[in-house]
Amino acid sequence: VQPPKQKSLKDKFLIAFSVIRDVMKLPESYPFHDPVDVTLFPLYGKMIKEPRDLGTIRKQLDAGRDIGWDNLTYESEKEVLRDVKLVWKNCRQFNHPEDPVYKQSLVVEPAFDALWNLRMGCKGGRKYHIVTPAKPAVVVKSPSKCVGFRVGVWWPRSYCFFYGTIVDYDKATEKHKIHYDDDQFQSVNLQKHQIHWFDDKFEFRYACAAADGLPVEYKEVAEVESSEEEVE
Repeated sequence: VQPPKQKSLKDKFLIAFSVIRDVMKLPESYPFHDPVDVTLFPLYGKMIKEPRDLGTIRKQLDAGRDIGWDNLTYESEKEVLRDVKLVWKNCRQFNHPEDPVYKQSLVVEPAFDALWNLRMGCKGGRKYHIVTPAKPAVVVKSPSKCVGFRVGVWWPRSYCFFYGTIVDYDKATEKHKIHYDDDQFQSVNLQKHQIHWFDDKFEFRYACAAADGLPVEYKEVAEVESSEEEVE
C-alpha cells in the first residue's frame, strides 16, 4: 500500500486560504475581518503588540497566486496558524469576557480549528464545510419553555451578536422578551434571527460536515499543532 502523498507547501497555503475564506463567511467573524482602528481605540495600539486580522492574513496568502508560493510573507502553514491564533488572543486580551466580540471569538475559533484540522488532515480528496446547528426543538414546539434561556441575537446593522436572557414570551405576537446584558429590553421573534443558544441543554457551536455525507471522524484528524503557549 502506497503511503499517502504529502501535501506540498502550495497545497497547505491554499488550504489555509480556503479555511480563512470560509470562516470569514460566518457572521461571528465580522469583527475580525479588518485591522482595529487605533485612532478610535488608542488603548488597543498600546496594549496589543502584534495586531492581526483575518482579512490581512487572507490577502497575504492570496498574493501567492501572483508572486509565487515561495515568496510569501509566511514560510509555512504553521506561521499562518500562529497569526490566526493571535487574532483570537488579542481579542480576549483587549476585551472583557462580557463583551459581545469576546463571546463571538469563542464561537468562531472552534469552527476555524475544526475546519483547519479536517482540511489539513484529509486524505483522498475528501471535502469538508461548516454547518450551522439546528435550532433546539423546544424553540419551535414549546416557545414558552424558552423563558430563562441565555441567547445571543444577531443584529445585521451592528454586525454583532447581543447577549441576554429570555424573560417572557408573548403568544399573540410570537415574540420573546429579552433582557440584554446592558440592561436593555427588547421583544424579538427568534424565528427570524440567527441565534446563539446557551443553557444547560444547548450550547451554540458550529460543526463540520463532509461533502460525501458520511460521518466526520474527528479522531483521525490531528489536533491544531500551535498551542496558546506557542502563540505567545
